[in-house]
Amino acid sequence: MPPTDITAFPEQGVPQPPPRTRGRARSVAVGSIVTTLVLSIFATLLGPLGVLQSASAADGETPIFRLDGPTATRENYRRFLDQFRANVAFHGRAPNNTPVSDQVQGTDLTVEHTNPADSGYTEAVIITEDSHEVRLRFRVSDMYLVGWFDRDGRYNYVGPENESQVPAEPRLGPDGRPLVARQLHGSPSYVNLQTQGNVSRYTLKYGRVETENHAMSLWNADGTDASRQRGAAAALYFAQFISEATRLRDIGEWLEERAFGEEDWESYNMHTTIPRRLVDLQNEWGSISNRFARAQANPEGFDPSENLLTVWTVNSRGDMVQQTLRWAYQFASVLYVANGFPGYSKPRRQLTQDRTFIVAPDGSGDYRTIQAAINAVPADGVAHTILIDKGIYREAITVPSNKTHLTITSASGYKDVHIYNNRAHGLLRPDGKKWGTEGSATATFKADDLTVSFLHIANTFNPKAHPEVSPYETQAVAVAAKGDRQVFSNVSIIGRQDTLLVKGNAPTDQARQYFYDCYIEGTVDFIFGNATAVIDRSVLKVYDWPGGTIVAPNTDRRKKYGILITGSQVGSSGVPNDSYFLGRPWHNSPDAWPQAVIRDTDLDYMIKETQPWTDMMPDYHWQQARFREYNNIGEGAGVGTNAPKLTDAEAADYTAQKYLAGTDGWNPVR
Repeated sequence: MPPTDITAFPEQGVPQPPPRTRGRARSVAVGSIVTTLVLSIFATLLGPLGVLQSASAADGETPIFRLDGPTATRENYRRFLDQFRANVAFHGRAPNNTPVSDQVQGTDLTVEHTNPADSGYTEAVIITEDSHEVRLRFRVSDMYLVGWFDRDGRYNYVGPENESQVPAEPRLGPDGRPLVARQLHGSPSYVNLQTQGNVSRYTLKYGRVETENHAMSLWNADGTDASRQRGAAAALYFAQFISEATRLRDIGEWLEERAFGEEDWESYNMHTTIPRRLVDLQNEWGSISNRFARAQANPEGFDPSENLLTVWTVNSRGDMVQQTLRWAYQFASVLYVANGFPGYSKPRRQLTQDRTFIVAPDGSGDYRTIQAAINAVPADGVAHTILIDKGIYREAITVPSNKTHLTITSASGYKDVHIYNNRAHGLLRPDGKKWGTEGSATATFKADDLTVSFLHIANTFNPKAHPEVSPYETQAVAVAAKGDRQVFSNVSIIGRQDTLLVKGNAPTDQARQYFYDCYIEGTVDFIFGNATAVIDRSVLKVYDWPGGTIVAPNTDRRKKYGILITGSQVGSSGVPNDSYFLGRPWHNSPDAWPQAVIRDTDLDYMIKETQPWTDMMPDYHWQQARFREYNNIGEGAGVGTNAPKLTDAEAADYTAQKYLAGTDGWNPVR
């Protein structure tokens, strides 16, 4: 990409004093929370690797939050969450037979743990003002909301049927016929719920009135489009109101203190939103949990990683402050419930055929580095798989073009593989030449028919640490996708300038790349190139850089499709209002005619809604490019004549499927 001076970045965190002690006793006394049926027990007690399973439907009483009497109080909401937390907590033994404890070493804080191997569910009930019982169902393993029962007793579910705890025996309707379960959406991601529900986690209001309204939306679900929209908004609401408030201390306490009063009558006039920095923290629950487990496993109680996590939290005065997490007690000030426990590892599939290569930094696999495994894969056009054990890998990797049909993924099925490098355009290679923009990539994927999943790939180059590098040569790529029919799912792609390069070997080559349920962050032109690339149902995070841009396509004029962002969420971290652009055209040759569409996406406040596009070069203006929006929501959704839109008829021709079909009808869209 053309140079952009980004020599200064906001500080990533400042030292904080030890956090206040906020843990409360693990009491699950029900008090005025009315309890109902003891949930059925389904799972076997002994799980994979000898891990003792919790009960399938979680041993304990069903938490109920009532709105049909003077009971919608702060204290009752707190007890409601405490009971839910108790029902998902795992207190068995780890594979090494060590008891899983909720005590945090050296403190009186407690953090509960889930058992990711638990395949069961737990439930929570909201009773409306008219005494309707809205029963919600959650996975025990990670507290995801997966479904609810409506007024007819029909189960409505979010996500794939086999992952949504659909009852084996549906209830019968008034006519005696089974009430077949009804799917709200094929994916349970927040991005999808926000898009379908036309709401945003950043602006959702919480309180007694909102809880009643959303509960009634679920109760009255009937499968119509309007009902499905209300249902998606309500599902998102209760995922925050219950799941996130159970996972993260600050969210739970924020809602307790600001959504409900000491007395029920006070609650009618109380409303709040979750601060955007706490909303952003939701995306880090898995990472924080993994690092917390590492700190707990260390005899000295700290995470030995060099790259420490810095998060936003609420101090005792109610102010948002940054805190770097290293010691176990610091993680405990953020977490109510951690995803997994020390010593847990998801069982590896027993693959013995020679088409699977295991990478493990401790030497227990076939190779210690990812690149060594890539080098070992034969260039035979046959499908091969590289399974990577959890860990931090400080290397730059390249998959050459002759290693087709390759899958690279985490062995655990979780995003616990971290690949780091810190090359940059202006840094020198061992031969004394500069890396250049493409050469700076932490991971380069040149092969066709490639699948990459559950990885965290980052370029950690910091211009401040390299004053010798010209401010016009600070481009630092995290991922360079340079093949056709490439799929990236559940991948975090982290950088600043030029984070993600999407490219074909030649401008006219068919190079299609599909990014699904990914997390991508950057500052300037951080999705760029001439490929046909689709960013689908993903989270994009921009950092504070005035005049920053998200996309910078240089699509060839002979190609109809360039970059598409669809069904996604664009958020920020400390970025001023109206300071960011959706993109700018990279007109690096006479044949470049940049093309990009951003549609069905939640655009946050930092996007200039009246001027979402800008110029890169003085002799080529954004109006000359093919830039459009369609059906976006949020404060940054384009308005006015300088924010061109697709018509409904045009939009039908600019879908993920149309972008990726190419000449062979390829359709990886999920």
